[in-house]
Amino acid sequence: MSRGTLLIGIALAAGGVALLACSPREPSPEPLDGPATWNSSAADLAGHIQRALDAKGHYVLTVDQHNLVLPQWGGVDAGVVGVSPDVVVAELTRTGDGRYSMMRTNGETYFKRETCGEWARVPGGVADVLAPFVLIGNQGIAAARGLQLLPGRTAIGLELPVAGSVTLRYDVQTYLPVEIWALDEASTARRLLWTFDYDSPPPAIQGPTEDGRQRAPERGPGGNPC
Repeated sequence: MSRGTLLIGIALAAGGVALLACSPREPSPEPLDGPATWNSSAADLAGHIQRALDAKGHYVLTVDQHNLVLPQWGGVDAGVVGVSPDVVVAELTRTGDGRYSMMRTNGETYFKRETCGEWARVPGGVADVLAPFVLIGNQGIAAARGLQLLPGRTAIGLELPVAGSVTLRYDVQTYLPVEIWALDEASTARRLLWTFDYDSPPPAIQGPTEDGRQRAPERGPGGNPC
C-alpha cells in the first residue's frame, strides 16, 4: 500500500477550529472559551470527549513527532494514521530507517517497507504496535491517568501510553478532539503534535489479502528491508 493509496479521501485538518463570535443580542450557550456552566471534574469532561469520539466511530491522525517509540517496532516520525475500532492503517517513517505502510486487523499487525513488494507480520502478530494511536472503543481518554482541567475550558491534560503527558484540545460544541500535543523536557517546544480529521471514510484493509496475510513471513522492521 503506497502513501498515495492511504491518503485517498483523507482531508487533512486545517490547523484550529474556526469559531464564530456571537452578537451581544444573541448570547451563545457555549461561549468561545468553553461551557460557561461547566463545573464538573476532569473525569466527567474526559467521559464527554470519549463518548463523542466513540459515537463518531473513526478518525484520521496527521502526526508530527520525532522518535516516538512504538512497542515491538522502534521509533517513528511523521506520518498519517487512520483509526477505527476494527482496523488501523498507517504510513509512518521509522526513525533512521525509512517509510513503512502498516496495518492492524484481527489483532495482528502487518507492514511493508516502501522499497519492498512483500508484506510481513510482526512476530506473534501483536496488536500493540499501533495501539498508542487508538483512543476509540477502549476508553483511551476516559480511563487515562493524570486527567486535569486546564484554564479556558477548551483543553484537558492527560497521560497517554507512549506519548506521555499531553494536552488534548477539543471542540467545545461537539467535544470531539481537535489536536493532541506535548512539550519537550524544558516545556519550550512541541515534540509531538497529532491533528484529528473526521471527514474521511473509515479505514479499510488495503494491504495483503486474507490468504496473503496467512502466508506473510514473520519478522521485525529494519535489517534487510526486503
